[in-house]
Amino acid sequence: MRITFYTMLLAALTSLQVSHAATFSHPMRDECTRIGHKLGSVTVQNCLSQQLHDTNARSVLGQAILLKEYPPLLDKRLPQGRVLLLGGTHGDEYAAVSIVFRWMNVLNQYHSGLFHWHVVPLLNPDGLLQAHSVRLNGHGVDLNRNMPTPLWQKKTQAYWKKTGHDPRRYPGTAPLSEPESRWLYEEIRQFKPDVIISVHVPY
Repeated sequence: MRITFYTMLLAALTSLQVSHAATFSHPMRDECTRIGHKLGSVTVQNCLSQQLHDTNARSVLGQAILLKEYPPLLDKRLPQGRVLLLGGTHGDEYAAVSIVFRWMNVLNQYHSGLFHWHVVPLLNPDGLLQAHSVRLNGHGVDLNRNMPTPLWQKKTQAYWKKTGHDPRRYPGTAPLSEPESRWLYEEIRQFKPDVIISVHVPY
């Protein structure tokens, strides 16, 4: 009888764990697992607890771009502003990703609803989540220099030449040539942020 009871209890606990795990989408769970194994400052559980959602955007290598929304909470009143917060544009800037996760911890506790936030902790998963993290995306493009700007072709080529054609500053073949840049451009176009905060770190 005792064995049966413990067997039933174990089955119930296992079912509860499976049910809890099922609340996370595969892309989110997989991405959080990789982030937690990569960064000493962010555990898998901390990443999962943020309840990021899959934007359905994919990097060059097919990894998910995840986002968390902090919506305005005041009925019948527009937010004072919309804020887009980005981390991990350059995959070798670990602290930029860590800072955005810490920022989310603060928002989780103190989000007043006066502002509408979209938070993307890792824009360039291909750069960060490989054995040796790199600045660039899966095509070897600096995403920071792949957004459309006036006279993009002339100015980016002039800058790249000035760097001695440094591979770490390669802007790509054309503006928005990269899936991550295209997603970000569309996110900006649709969300229409009043402020964009892109977190970077030196070296």
